[in-house]
Amino acid sequence: MMHYRQRSRWWKATGIAVLLVGLAALAVVWPARLGGSVTYVTTRGSSMEPAVHQGDLALVRPAGQYRVGDVVAYHSQLLNTIVMHRVVARHGDRYVFQGDNNSWLDRDRPTHKDLVGSVWVQIPKGGLVLEWIRRPTTLLGGLALLLLASGAALGTRRHRRPGAPTRRRRNTPRQPTRAWLTAAIVCLVAAAACAALGTVAFTRPSTAPATQTGRYTQHGEFTYNAAAPPGPVYDNNTVATGDPVFLRLVQTVNVAFSYQFDATAPTAMTGTMGLRAQITSGTGWRHRLELQPATPFTGDHAELHVAINAAQLQALITQVEILTGIQDGTYTVTLLPEVQIIGTVAGQKLHDTFDPHLNFTLDRHQLRLTDPATDPATATATATATAKTTNTVLTPAVTGTFRQPIPDAPTELHLFGRSLAVTDIRRVAPTLGAVFALAAVAALIGLRRRWHGQASRIELRHGHRLIPVAAQQPHAQPGTVDLTNMHDLVRLADQHASLIFHRQTETTDDYQFQADHITYRYVQPNPPAQSPSTAPTAATTRRRHRRRGEPLQGIVIHTTQ
Repeated sequence: MMHYRQRSRWWKATGIAVLLVGLAALAVVWPARLGGSVTYVTTRGSSMEPAVHQGDLALVRPAGQYRVGDVVAYHSQLLNTIVMHRVVARHGDRYVFQGDNNSWLDRDRPTHKDLVGSVWVQIPKGGLVLEWIRRPTTLLGGLALLLLASGAALGTRRHRRPGAPTRRRRNTPRQPTRAWLTAAIVCLVAAAACAALGTVAFTRPSTAPATQTGRYTQHGEFTYNAAAPPGPVYDNNTVATGDPVFLRLVQTVNVAFSYQFDATAPTAMTGTMGLRAQITSGTGWRHRLELQPATPFTGDHAELHVAINAAQLQALITQVEILTGIQDGTYTVTLLPEVQIIGTVAGQKLHDTFDPHLNFTLDRHQLRLTDPATDPATATATATATAKTTNTVLTPAVTGTFRQPIPDAPTELHLFGRSLAVTDIRRVAPTLGAVFALAAVAALIGLRRRWHGQASRIELRHGHRLIPVAAQQPHAQPGTVDLTNMHDLVRLADQHASLIFHRQTETTDDYQFQADHITYRYVQPNPPAQSPSTAPTAATTRRRHRRRGEPLQGIVIHTTQ
């Protein structure tokens, strides 16, 4: 049974240690809005999946330098909020961002002063938990629960104090020698581990040449327009992108296609771009028209413009219907741009193609943009598209990858399935090693102070075999050994394969057994004044020992006096 003062001292030491650790952690993660260096960001949406999910909590810290590939939070001037995306390029003093799950680049081009910081720690679903804690109902409920628990504990303490039994002192040193030895060994092992980890980190280079996977995206955008006669059909007398083209009012439609190549590294591109149209009927007939032959371009951007004469398309369809004798009535007109690019990205050669499509439905009265949800051709193309392709109606995009060399990439050490940067280990390992070494020195000093006594050396060497014995009571019988706690009594009874006898009186609970003509006993005093209805029972005794951490093992035979 641990002495009350020892237990109180242990709780005080534990509380101080927890407080110091909490203050250290608070100093590290003190929020920036209160003068610290850490900003809490709760993610919204799915633009960073699968790396970051909606509701995750990210702790970001400012850095002196941000590299391509870092996940960084910045102040968006367009959205008037903080956006956390990945840096994909840098143009001068401005950074280019893109979400991992987005096929387009962010419109903001923030500078270094607009950056909040890079992601330091990510806590899955931590943002949802933080929002739940910040709710007024949660705070009020937690405060009410704390008040109720405090009141219940205070009431219990006041109820038990008048009749509480006096605790018996244990005839053992207040701070056992083995505890000092254990603390010294643990701290020395921890200091040695930190020294070994630091040694490995300082023998490794902090940076080394490496490669990383970069991404590039080919964007396309379809637009069309036409001049319409005045009237109530078209606003501003203009056919805009997305409007149906009524052939009795409009005969010629101007179609434009723009191409953009975006990458996370410097590029040098050349290529060709052309445009064809394909007419398809429900009977399987198809015919292709060359609207714009392949034209060379230089750079990462190109545009083409063509005019489609709807009257000529209808004349072609009429001729086919006369020759085949089949009148389908509804046809599909598909625009097929084809882009071929040849160049370099981050010094690596790249040869790729980009061939999106845009479908229109043509009948005798109108030419309209096909709804991709109801068009079988578009649905089939979307279903068979690869995972890296994003097909939309007017803004198609395809994403590819390349290997980008990094001359001074930070090196990492892999420990227990985690990757730790060598620079971080160099910074943290010496500090932790020094702390553990000082703790080991303090433990050794405490051990040395107790090493001069023969009793301490015996306890250190044979402490696991020692059983404390209480002072001999004046009324004790010869050959009786009084033990200080029930746990040691049970240990001896188990070793002698003996039962424990329990004798209950008005003032004490006496547990004892006899072995080799020696009586071993443990006496638990009871409150001096108790009514018969509140006298302790065997169940009460067992509960009392469980609360004190003294397991009552074996069989106990009760006798009363």
